[in-house]
Amino acid sequence: MPKLIFHFIPLAFLCLVTASCAQPGTQLHASFNVGEFTGNAAESFTRRLSAHGTWMRASALPTLVGVADYAVSLHPAQETVSTMEEGDLIVHWVNEPLTGEVWLVEEPDTKWVPKDFSYEKLHGKLTISWKLIGQEGDLLAEGTNDYNITRSLGGPLANRRGATVQSPDSLARDALAELCETAASNITEILGPLHAEGDLAPAGDNLSVNARNLVALGNWEEASALWEELLTLNPNYPQALYNLGLFYERKGDLTQAAAYFRRAFLNDQSSRYRNALTRVTAVLRPPDLR
Repeated sequence: MPKLIFHFIPLAFLCLVTASCAQPGTQLHASFNVGEFTGNAAESFTRRLSAHGTWMRASALPTLVGVADYAVSLHPAQETVSTMEEGDLIVHWVNEPLTGEVWLVEEPDTKWVPKDFSYEKLHGKLTISWKLIGQEGDLLAEGTNDYNITRSLGGPLANRRGATVQSPDSLARDALAELCETAASNITEILGPLHAEGDLAPAGDNLSVNARNLVALGNWEEASALWEELLTLNPNYPQALYNLGLFYERKGDLTQAAAYFRRAFLNDQSSRYRNALTRVTAVLRPPDLR
């Protein structure tokens, strides 16, 4: 059977969106506002983004914009499964343990029989291309994330008594809903929380105090320069390492954030540092290892 590729765009479900379903400036997650998303999955995706958001007044936050596209394809599949079936009637003797009687019993023989099932598998792919735009129109971060799912249209399980087989349209809709939920959760985690002054590891040296004051004013860039300066004096200073991890997590550079959190934890087994490392590596870890 030739590979069949098609796009499901039923009016009630996947209307082609030319403007974002969420108006620009809608307050969403603590580290961004949601702006304009286009693409045939924009409505479903932004609706689930809203469900993951923490509503707050944050006009100074950057804005998340992008494209959400969804496509599905059908592929033939075949599977051989051994099924238990009844055979011919057989007669045999049965010892009844309580009375000691011996009975002649007639009952159908059973045996395992291989059975071939031919069916189709639906593969759905959701692609989110996003950009995080600062208040001055500068590009803070960008990325393209692919999310895949495979579901069966039929097969051995669908042939069980009472089982129902979904239509391709219905299965495609369900797959899109699941992918949008995964994507919204994942991208929200990637962009990370909006860390505040209270999230910093406390330290009493002058550079750390000055860095904390800068963070209180919202100036993380200058604060990060002070933490870097502290590391030139002491490369194993856990507070500076951890605070730099927060800085990079806030920027969306989770690989760099994880590196700093790991170094902080290696030098001080604080639960604060361990929890930060766990939080970031849980996002970086491949889906099949989570």
